[in-house]
Amino acid sequence: MVFGMARSVLADAFAALDDHGDAVDAEGRTYRKAEVTRGRAMTMFGPVDFLRSRYRPSGTGASLVPAEAVLGLTAGGLTPAAAGLSMYLTSGLTARESEDAFRNGGPHVKHGVLRMNAGTADGKATDAGWREASCGVVALVDAEGDMLESRCFGRLLEAGKARLKSQLKAKALHWLDLDPDLKLAVVADGAPDGFRFLETLCPDVVLLDFCATLPRVPAR
Repeated sequence: MVFGMARSVLADAFAALDDHGDAVDAEGRTYRKAEVTRGRAMTMFGPVDFLRSRYRPSGTGASLVPAEAVLGLTAGGLTPAAAGLSMYLTSGLTARESEDAFRNGGPHVKHGVLRMNAGTADGKATDAGWREASCGVVALVDAEGDMLESRCFGRLLEAGKARLKSQLKAKALHWLDLDPDLKLAVVADGAPDGFRFLETLCPDVVLLDFCATLPRVPAR
């Protein structure tokens, strides 16, 4: 009941964002109002349907939907808050914890996360037009293996994980500059792209996520 009320309030608020007149200017072009259609945004409270105007440029080119741009929706239709929750659940928790969170959040949350990640293939765009959502952690541990400090980085809808890789590399090199005697150990699943990147860091130790890699090993 509470979630239903929240979605109703959000629907009215989203519709109010659509007041852009008969024409809008963007990137040096004029877009004129063409039609009003029903859109859907995946929020923290589930899917919210709302009316929004579509604007078309003179000549050729993609249409513009100002209301969706103001909301900051991802390519999968998630609001920034819902996208952040999706990344947290899929990267910040264990597989079992994520499954429990999906179940407690209901089918709307689970559907939204699956839509965001569907069609990903090692960071490349697929026919569906999706990009890879990825995360990585740089952790500092002592000689006994106890955690001293860690930094988690995540990126949404990024082909090839370029920005994520640069963040991880910068943090790792920063700690190595502070103490050159530190040993660098890296761990990744079986994705070739991940290993190629980690090898550029010249690690002292390379670890393999056995459970993630096992399905990729051909049966004999």
